[in-house]
Formats: sequence, structure tokens, C-alpha cells
Amino acid sequence: MIITEDDYLDHIQQTFPSIRLDDVMINQDGMVNVSVIVNRERVFRFPRADWGIPLLHQEMRVLDLIRPHIDMQIPNFDYRSDEMVSYPYITGEPLLTDDVERMPEKDKDLVAEILGRFLKQLHSIPLAKVKAADVTGSETIRSVEDWLQFYNEVQEHLFPLMWADGREWVKRHFSPVVANGKFLEYERLFMHGDLATYHLLFDRPTNRFNGIIDFGTAGIGDPAADFGCIINQYGESFLRRMSGAYPEISDHIQRARFWAGTLELQWILGGIKRNDPSMFVVHIGRARNMRPIDAAW
Repeated sequence: MIITEDDYLDHIQQTFPSIRLDDVMINQDGMVNVSVIVNRERVFRFPRADWGIPLLHQEMRVLDLIRPHIDMQIPNFDYRSDEMVSYPYITGEPLLTDDVERMPEKDKDLVAEILGRFLKQLHSIPLAKVKAADVTGSETIRSVEDWLQFYNEVQEHLFPLMWADGREWVKRHFSPVVANGKFLEYERLFMHGDLATYHLLFDRPTNRFNGIIDFGTAGIGDPAADFGCIINQYGESFLRRMSGAYPEISDHIQRARFWAGTLELQWILGGIKRNDPSMFVVHIGRARNMRPIDAAW
């Protein structure tokens, strides 16, 4: 397994002997992969460990599956192996909350329409085609039992660190799940699973998307997880703008609010269990505005 920065560069040079390593950026932020961007022309992605190889293969199948169904530009893996994949670089910067808040209203509506249409197209891919492509369940899938176990772990590990008002908010947030397991029932669809700001490549001067990357968690799952990511990053008010292109968002809003409220808890708990303090600060800079779970849409 390739493990050092020199190993990454040596492997790239051996596989692409004509490439010049003049401008190299190594991104270590990913949980599963390390990305190396060369000359702002090509991206090379390496699994961090052997357990990442099946996830990379799933992503290959996902990209091949969805390309005919969506308008958005996505990575095109034109080199594939267990050790490394490569694709032409897609320009753009993460779409930050500040970017959205600074936009004129008409641009907010346009950006929301594009994202809404993308998710509508993604979620509408027939499951028969998904299964025929050998694409399995998303890494985000959680059963009711999983969520209750997570809630228990939050109480065990995070409650001692939280003030009383924070503990009360968590109790209220999980009360619908504790009271009624059917609250989380849903029809499984194909979904992305990780629509984080750093996966949405945006061109600030034109207020347009250049593409969406990282489909490593995509698969069959709960579409509300995608909507929850949007709420967590840009707020429920922005998700409402997206409903112009995707009216069915309202059918999933209660679960989407639940997902959105758990994301920081998931990262903080993960940081404590992994002894990795960097996970505590991943979601800084978000501006979530969200109504209570049972509020009207």
C-alpha cells in the first residue's frame, strides 16, 4: 500500500512517465482517499488503506451508472487500478455558506435550482439500473437500532462535556425516534450521501457550478440524508429554494431535519472515539437555519 507523499509521486511518475510534476498539491483531508492534483490538470486518488479499495470500486461503478442520467459534470476515471485512479481536473472552489449569503436573490435561486435538479435526477435513477450496475447500499444507511445506539453513545461520551441546554436540545431532537421507530421509515432511493461544501465545485466570478466530486458514499439509501447536508450547510431556507426544481423535498423534510441535527454530533463523537481532534472542527463555518422536526414545511 502506498503510504508516503514520495510514494504517491513515484507511483504517478511510473504510471504516467511523460507527466511533469511541476505544480503538485496533496490533499490529505479525505477520510478514505488521499488526492494529488498535478499541474491543475489531473487528479490522482489513492486509497488510504486496503479497506478503501472496495469503496473505490463502488465509486467507479457509481460514476459509470449516473453519468447518462445527470447534467452536472462529475469525475471521469480514465485510469483505474486498485492502487490509484485518475481523472481530468475539474476547476472550482468549495461553495461556502458565505458565498450563498452574498449572492443576489436571483443567483441564489439559480444555484438552488441547479442543485435541486441534480438531486432530482440522481434520486430518480431506477433501482433496477442501480442493482444491475452492482451498486450496493450507501455507507450512510442507518437503522432505527443504529440511531438509538448512536443516541446512547452521545449520552455516554458527549453529555458529560455539554452544558444543560445542549443536552436538552439533543434529547428533544431524538425524541421522535425514541417515541416512534416508524418516524424514520422511507423508500430507498439512489443518493449521494456526502454533499459537503468541499465536494461542490463552484466558480465564484460567474456564480455557477463546475462540477460535483467524491461519490464514495453514494448508493441506495435515504434521500433525506442529502437534504440534511444542504440544511446543515446552507439552511432550510435554501433547501426550500431547491424545492422549485424538486417539489418532493417536502415529503422528506422531517427526516432531513433530523439528519441535519445529527451531523455535528456524528463528527464530534467520531473524533472522540478515534482520538482525532481534527474531526471536532470539520463543520465550522456552516449557517444552519432549521425549523423543529415536526414544524410545517
